[in-house]
Amino acid sequence: MCLVFLWSIALADQVNAINHEKQEAQARLLSEQAQALRLKEEYSSDLQQANDELMLMIAERERTEAILAESEQKVRAVLDQAFQFIGLMTPDGTLIEANQTALSFAGIQRADVVKRPFWETHWWRHSATEQERLKDAIGKAAAGQFVRYETTHLSPDGVEHIIDFSLKPVRDPSGNIILLIPEGRDITGLKRTEQALRESEERFSRLSLAAFEGIVITGEGIVLDANQQLARMLGYELHELIGKPVLDMVAPEWRELVQEKRRQGDEGPYEHFLLRKDGSTLPVEVRGQALPYKGQTVRVTTVGDLTQRRKTEEALRASEEHLRLALAASHMGTWEWIIETNEVKWSNQVERIFGLNAGEFDGTYEAYLKLIHPDDLDRVKQTIGSALSGETGPYVTEHRIVLPGGGFRWIGGRGTVYRDAGGAAVLMRGTVSDITARKQAEEQILQLNEELEKRVQERTAELSEANRELEAFSYSVSHDLRAPLRNVSGFVELLRRRAGGALDEKCRRFLETITLETRRMGQLIDDLLAFSRMGRSELRTNVVDMNALASEVRDSLSLEAQGRDIAWAIAEMPQIRADRNLLRQALFNLAHNAVKYTRPRERAEITIGCLADGKGRGEQTFFVQDNGVGFEMKHANRLFAVFQRLHHSKQFEGTGIGLANVQRIIQRHGGRVWAESELGCGSTFYFTLPK
Repeated sequence: MCLVFLWSIALADQVNAINHEKQEAQARLLSEQAQALRLKEEYSSDLQQANDELMLMIAERERTEAILAESEQKVRAVLDQAFQFIGLMTPDGTLIEANQTALSFAGIQRADVVKRPFWETHWWRHSATEQERLKDAIGKAAAGQFVRYETTHLSPDGVEHIIDFSLKPVRDPSGNIILLIPEGRDITGLKRTEQALRESEERFSRLSLAAFEGIVITGEGIVLDANQQLARMLGYELHELIGKPVLDMVAPEWRELVQEKRRQGDEGPYEHFLLRKDGSTLPVEVRGQALPYKGQTVRVTTVGDLTQRRKTEEALRASEEHLRLALAASHMGTWEWIIETNEVKWSNQVERIFGLNAGEFDGTYEAYLKLIHPDDLDRVKQTIGSALSGETGPYVTEHRIVLPGGGFRWIGGRGTVYRDAGGAAVLMRGTVSDITARKQAEEQILQLNEELEKRVQERTAELSEANRELEAFSYSVSHDLRAPLRNVSGFVELLRRRAGGALDEKCRRFLETITLETRRMGQLIDDLLAFSRMGRSELRTNVVDMNALASEVRDSLSLEAQGRDIAWAIAEMPQIRADRNLLRQALFNLAHNAVKYTRPRERAEITIGCLADGKGRGEQTFFVQDNGVGFEMKHANRLFAVFQRLHHSKQFEGTGIGLANVQRIIQRHGGRVWAESELGCGSTFYFTLPK
C-alpha cells in the first residue's frame, strides 16, 4: 500500500508539473508571438530566428508529453500486477482508475466502472448497507482521514469474500486533497485459517485440561502455557509456571542432556528428571513436537510421571532379573486371516518373528503352513480345524517354525474365531509371540529339577546320617557323661560321711562346691539334650488358647515366686495354631526369666500379651514384659546363642540354653524372636507366630 501511495504521489506531482510547464510554455509562446510581431514589425530580419526557437519549444513540449504517457503506462503496469485491488478516484467518489486485479475479481471491464460513483460499481451493489458505509468512508477520507475496515464482495459465481478495505487521501503541494486511493485485499483464506487455528487451540486447551499427563508449551526456552496436571506434578500454581525458563524445571544434573536433545531435534520419548518446587526430583518421560500455536511456532511437550513405574520396576527388579534375558527377545505380533478370501495379514513384528523381511510373506493360509515345522504341522492344522468348527474355544497352540536361514524357533499363537449371523467362520484374529527363550528356560528348569531332586536325595541321606550321629552323641552324653558325674557325686558323699568330722570348714566348703558344680553340670547336660531334641522332634500343631496357656505357665512358677510381690498381667490374646507342648516350653522359659531377673525389685511387674496388628506381616506378635534389671541393647545379639549369658551365675543362676531353646521353638513354627531393653528399666521379649 505504501508503494502505491508513493506512486500515486509521484503521478500527481508529475501531472501538476506538466500542467504548470504547459501553462508556462503557452504563456511564453503568446509572449514570444507578440514579441515576434513587434520584432517583425520592427525587425523583420529576425523573424526566421524567432520561428525556429518556437519550433524547438513545441518539440520540447511533445517530448514532455511522451515522457508523461510512458510514466503513466509504467504506473498502470505496476498497478495491474499488484495482488491487491487498487484504484484512483476523485474526492467526491468518482472512480477514475481500477487495476486489473480488481476488475478480474468482479469479472468486469474498465469501461464498466470508470467515471462512475464508486458505490454504484459492481463491487458494492450486493448490499445497500455496505454502499452507505462506503459513502461515509469516502466523506471521511475526503476530509483527510485514513479509513480502513473489513467488508464483503461477491465473486461472479456468487461466493462471498472478506475484503480488507482502505481509503487513503492524496494531497497536492498546497495540502489540498486531489485524489483518493481505494485499496482492498482478499483475506477470506486468512480468516478461515485464523478460525481453524482458534478452533484447534480451543480443542487443544480442552484436551490439555482433561489430560492425565502434563503438557507444556514453550517458545525460545520459556514456558508460554501449561496444563493443571503439570502444575500439580511439580507442586506449582499454574500461573507460577508461565514465563519460567524451561531449564529451571529440569534437575541440574540432567540439563545438559535436555539441551543436547533439543539441539539434535530429538522429539523423544526419552527420560530425565524434573525439579519440583520443594526441591525434590520427579522422574518423567517426555515427548515433544513443533506445532503452530497462537500465531507462532512453539514446542509442545507431554510429560509423563514415571514415579509409580519406577517403584514397580524397583519392586520387580530382583524377581525379573532371572527371566530378563529369556524374555528380552520375546515380542508379540498380530495377525488376521480373512477366511473367505484366504488373505492373511501380518504385522511387521510377526514377520520378524518368522525371520522374514518386510513383504516376503505371500499373505495366504497355505504360505503360513509351509513355515511350520513338519513334525508339528498336523497338530497345528488339527487345532485350527477344531477352533473353526467350534469344537474348542479360542485357538491356542505352541509349535515350531522353520527359519529361512535354517534352524527353528518356538512360537505361541492365540486367536479368536469370528462368525457371521449363520454361525459360519469368516475371520480369525490373534497374536503370535516368540517363546523360544521360554521353551529353553523350561528345558533348563526340568534339568534343574532333576538335579535338585538328586541333591535333595543326597542331602536327605546326609541328614539321616547326621541324625544317627546326633542320636549316638545324645546317647553318649546321656550315659557316658552322666556316669562320671554320678561317681563324683557318690565319692563326695562317701568322703563327707567318713571324714566329715575330721574336715575343717574350708574342706567342707570345697566338698559343697564340688557337689553344686556336679549338679549344675548335670542340669547343663539335661538342657543340652533338650536343646538337641528340640530340633528333631516332630511338630504336632493344633489350636492353642494363649490365655489359658499363659495362666498355666504363671501357675507353674508359683513356687519360685513364693514370698515375693509379683503383679501378673495377662492381656486378652487370640487363639493360635501351634505345637502346644513346645510353645508352653518357650513361654515358660520367657516367663521364668522374667521372674528371675525381677528378683531385685520390691514389686515385680510381669505382663504377657500380644500386639494388635502383627506388624502387617501376616503374623501375630506376642510378648513377655518385665520391670527387671534389663540389659544393654549392644549385647542383644548374644541373647539367643547357646551358653551365652549377660549376667554372672552368682547374680542369676542359669545355663545359657533357655533363650536358645525359645528361638529354636519359635523358628520351627515359622516365627521370629527378639528383645528390647534398657539397663535398669526392664526388658520385653517378642515372638511371632503365623496367623
